[in-house]
Amino acid sequence: HFLNWEHPMVAGAMDMVLGSEFGNTSVGIIKAAGLTPGTLLLECYFVIVCPAPKGLRVQRFLPQSSFRIVINSNSEELTERCSAEWMHAAVRSIPINTAQKVVNRMRDQIEQLADHANHICEARQEPVIRQAHDSMSRELGAEIERLRQLARVNPNIRAEEIEALEHDQAGYARYLDGAQLKLDAVRLAIAT
Repeated sequence: HFLNWEHPMVAGAMDMVLGSEFGNTSVGIIKAAGLTPGTLLLECYFVIVCPAPKGLRVQRFLPQSSFRIVINSNSEELTERCSAEWMHAAVRSIPINTAQKVVNRMRDQIEQLADHANHICEARQEPVIRQAHDSMSRELGAEIERLRQLARVNPNIRAEEIEALEHDQAGYARYLDGAQLKLDAVRLAIAT
């Protein structure tokens, strides 16, 4: 009864869950027709991170800010063929000791595949950022124009208000230009 979403304990718990690295990786085996034994499938989830002051609420212009990519050991993208539901049903977990040995032995190849997935997502990020810029420009541009129209007939509308909105628009553009991809979760599946 005494806890709500703004309570420091709830906010701290949410930050701990969302910001920690615990639980964002998994390794398993997969047996499926068309996959030769030894093939790696790397499923990566990326999010667009836009570091900006909380009060600006930049995320409202970035509604689709996560990407899912699946690539195989030949760096071929299989995202369309390997849906998240299919991967969830097909991948079987393995003991943690075995997983650690596999990851240590294949670390270089996994890093190369993750880097390749990052490059694929960078290309997909650009239209999302462009759309966020357009949405922000439309919304703030309309508000600036509305205030200018009102200022012509209403002397209570100060020039400082319009300048503040124009300053905010430039700030939003700067923050959106600084948006970056962050690898949020990884699942490695080895075909058997």
